[in-house]
Amino acid sequence: MAEKVMKVRENKVVDGELTVIHRETGADCVLFDDGSTFQGKFDAGELTGPPGKDGAAGTPGKDGSNGKDGFSPTVATSVVGGGTKVTITDASGAHEFTVPNGKDGAQGGVGPVGPNTVSTTTGTNINGLLKGNGSTVSQAVAGTDYAKPPIVPAAVTLSSSGWADSAQTVNVTGVVADETAQEIHVMPKAADMKNYMDAGIYCSGQGAGTLTFTCSSAPSADISVYVTVWPLK
Repeated sequence: MAEKVMKVRENKVVDGELTVIHRETGADCVLFDDGSTFQGKFDAGELTGPPGKDGAAGTPGKDGSNGKDGFSPTVATSVVGGGTKVTITDASGAHEFTVPNGKDGAQGGVGPVGPNTVSTTTGTNINGLLKGNGSTVSQAVAGTDYAKPPIVPAAVTLSSSGWADSAQTVNVTGVVADETAQEIHVMPKAADMKNYMDAGIYCSGQGAGTLTFTCSSAPSADISVYVTVWPLK
C-alpha cells in the first residue's frame, strides 16, 4: 500500500528564536509494498483512476453523397443442342453457360395390357371407317367392308336441239361402262315432269362418264334431269 504524501512542519528554537522548517516528501519517496515508488508507477502508466463520465454528444456530421443505383440481375434460358443455355445479365454484362441434358434412363418394364376398347378419345392415324378382325383395328374398305355411299346427285340438261334419231347422250361424272357395277336413278325436274313423260323419255344406256337417253318423240323444250349413281358390290 502506498505511503501518504505529507507535509511535515518542524519548529525549532535556535538562540532564542523560533524557526519553522517545512519539509515535503517527494513522489520518489513514496513506496509501495512491491518496492516501487509512486513516481515509477506514475511514469509507467500504472496509476489510473476509474473511467470518467461520457462527454456531451458531438454535433452530427454532414450527410454523405448518394450511392449508385442498384441493378437487378435477370436470368433467361433457351434450348440448344444437347442442353439448355442459361444467360445471366448483371451490371457488368451478360454471362452464359450451358447445362447439358442428362443421359437417357433405362427402359422401363412392359406395362399391363390396357383395356381393349375404342372410344371417342381413342387416338389413331386412320381416317375413315374402322373395322375389327378380332384382335386389331384397321381401316374399312369401301365396297368391300361396307356399301359405297351414292355419288352426289348430278343435274344434266337434255336440250331440245340435242336429240338425234330419238336419242341424246350427256356427260355424268362417276358413271362407268359396266352396268352391273352401278345402280342408276334418273328423275326429271318437277317442272319438266309432264314434258318428260309426254316425250316418253327414259335412260337407255351408259358408258364411261356418260348416259344415253331415248325418247318416243323429241320434246320442244329443254328438260332437266337429276341423276344419282349407287355402287353395287
